[in-house]
Amino acid sequence: KGTVEQTWEFGKERGFDFYSAVTSVVEWQKDKSTYFISSSNVYLLKPGKTIKMVLVEIDPKTNDIKFEMDVESASRDDVAYRAMVIDPNIFEY
Repeated sequence: KGTVEQTWEFGKERGFDFYSAVTSVVEWQKDKSTYFISSSNVYLLKPGKTIKMVLVEIDPKTNDIKFEMDVESASRDDVAYRAMVIDPNIFEY
């Protein structure tokens, strides 16, 4: 039918403190039943502010934040693309 149903939302109330105009990612973490969110270029559209990436892990049932970290860019020309969770246990040494 070409329709979409929104079933979950997070971050809208944060406005431009969480908004990425260019890139972001939401990834389901099956082992923890959480979402990993990378809002990769916060403040890109706000001249004079340092661009940052916001990384968040959320319990979608309660919207409780399990982890949050801000990563600031070195300059306005230094933007992020995306982030991902890497499990070090999958590598063989």
